[in-house]
Amino acid sequence: MNGQVPEGWYADPQDQTPGAERWWNGYSWTAHTRQRPADPAPPPVEEPVWGAAPASYAAEPTAPTAPATTTPTALPDGTPLAPLGQRLGAYAIDVVLVWFVASVLLGFLAGARLLVEELAGLDAFGLFSFPLRPLVIGGLWLGYQWLVLTRPMPSLGKRMLGLGVRRLEPSPGAPAGLDSSTAFRRALAGGGGVLFVMFPGSQLFGAALLGLDAYRMQQDHLRRPWHDQVAGTVVVRPTVT
Repeated sequence: MNGQVPEGWYADPQDQTPGAERWWNGYSWTAHTRQRPADPAPPPVEEPVWGAAPASYAAEPTAPTAPATTTPTALPDGTPLAPLGQRLGAYAIDVVLVWFVASVLLGFLAGARLLVEELAGLDAFGLFSFPLRPLVIGGLWLGYQWLVLTRPMPSLGKRMLGLGVRRLEPSPGAPAGLDSSTAFRRALAGGGGVLFVMFPGSQLFGAALLGLDAYRMQQDHLRRPWHDQVAGTVVVRPTVT
């Protein structure tokens, strides 16, 4: 080898042992020898597994998912909230009760009107010309709801389904029932839609009130309808342990 060959390890011309190498400094052979290192083994080839995702896919990070939002099932103090189905059932029972009592009372008043007309002829004075139906049904609903809400006893519908009404944030030492103004606001806002639907000529207004009740219920985190939001109340299940 001449000086044009760059320095490096080359096959040892003085040792014919396979793999023997000697260092060439670019001009002459030196005394440094070694055994040629073994070639590195090729990486093992992984056999594909049918149905398994490639490793490159498994290593890809997945996008974080947003936590699911759920409606609370109890108040912070642990009192269970009433499900929507039970609230609607109790409301329907109370409406039917008021409607039945109002029908009986209106029938009695209609008979009394006919009797007075026949016996005394007082209809000419207009004593029975004002609309009795909305006054009787509306008065019965407000009176019934006010009575049960201002006392520690639920309405018939809520009693049958084990429900109760309380303020969302009750004051310490406050009585079990609602105060008169809160009970009146809840009774007026809660019964208005159904009452107006029953009266001829006001069905659209009553339907609008019911729609507002349902819409506001979807906006509230506790799924409270409009009349509960107006009064600051919530329907619970105090009998559930």
